[in-house]
Amino acid sequence: MKRIMIFGNSAAGKSTFAPKLGAKLGLPVIHVDVIQRQCGRNNHKLIRDRLCAIADQDSWIIEGNAFRKEPDHRIRRADLIIVFDNHPLKSMVRHVARYWRIRSGKEMPAGGLTSRLELIDFYNMIFIRYPRLKRRAIALAKDLNKEIVIVHNFKEAYLYLEGLTKTVSI
Repeated sequence: MKRIMIFGNSAAGKSTFAPKLGAKLGLPVIHVDVIQRQCGRNNHKLIRDRLCAIADQDSWIIEGNAFRKEPDHRIRRADLIIVFDNHPLKSMVRHVARYWRIRSGKEMPAGGLTSRLELIDFYNMIFIRYPRLKRRAIALAKDLNKEIVIVHNFKEAYLYLEGLTKTVSI
């Protein structure tokens, strides 16, 4: 049984990393942003119900945050938790750069991201709300004795991928 939860700062590389990990381990990848887009970002109950139903399955990689909509079921069900933990300023810069690449047509949105950018919303999420939610999620994972891998940059994420084989037991 393999259940992996990936969460972390905005624009940290989660949506790019998750499919590579899924391909390496033969696991389906679910993007929280896609579920939120399908359900409507403000439909917290439907999003929570959908994420809980997926987390109750035997094998998955769930990538994304949404801790205000579904705060802990994924953590409780996961065998491994990978946290992308880069500096908030780096997240903000990457998010703005991504916005311009998408708007100019040089990049397609990943995981349900839209080209609409409301800087005040992202500022609040990146610098105020997310750090608290991240600390709470990591504390819960530690309390539950979950295996936790923290990556601080793309290089660490890809070194982690390189160290895996299909026979790795998680």
